[in-house]
Amino acid sequence: MRLTGQSPFRHAMKINGDYILSLKADRLLNRFYKNSGLKPKDSAYGGWESEGLSGHTLGHYLSACSMMYASEKDPRFKQKVDYIVDELIKCQDARKTGYVGAIPKEDSIFYGVQRGDIKSGGFDLNGGWAPWYTVHKVMAGLVDAYLYCNSSKALGVAVKMADWVGTIVNPLNEEQRLKMLRCEFGGMNDILANIYAITGNKNTWTCLISFMMIL
Repeated sequence: MRLTGQSPFRHAMKINGDYILSLKADRLLNRFYKNSGLKPKDSAYGGWESEGLSGHTLGHYLSACSMMYASEKDPRFKQKVDYIVDELIKCQDARKTGYVGAIPKEDSIFYGVQRGDIKSGGFDLNGGWAPWYTVHKVMAGLVDAYLYCNSSKALGVAVKMADWVGTIVNPLNEEQRLKMLRCEFGGMNDILANIYAITGNKNTWTCLISFMMIL
């Protein structure tokens, strides 16, 4: 079903689409480049993109562009998606772990989790502001790029990220896993389940179990 004619909803969607197209992909990619050891092509946006949730907006943006393309078939949205995916591949290849992200101090945050050194006061995990939330948004945006723009490259990036997630959470024992989930749970379940449904990848299923709140 698509919005047509001159309805207020169609008008609102057009305004939203114009705003989406006005955003610069290279600014959203700023910290992805930096964290991968690559030179940024533009400055970062402010707000949360200059703070602990850096990177999550790019995930939302991929989803928005993908869905707008599915609705409007305007090639400008797909061009945005394809460009971002190609740049994320460069960043992922540079890191050589399967991970790609823009979170401040992400390496130390996730390394601590991997070795079972987990601290959380609720919204923080090892000093990071809900890092799994940001990882979820990036992966969800990539899966939306696959679903709505038929980008097999995007799915490839998401699957490699899922494999990386497994290297972080699979070594945890039950006590450590539940301590990690005090910070955040739910989002990673969603995206890992979706990737498993698409790919049937057993590694993704094993990883998903680590994020399930079983008490």
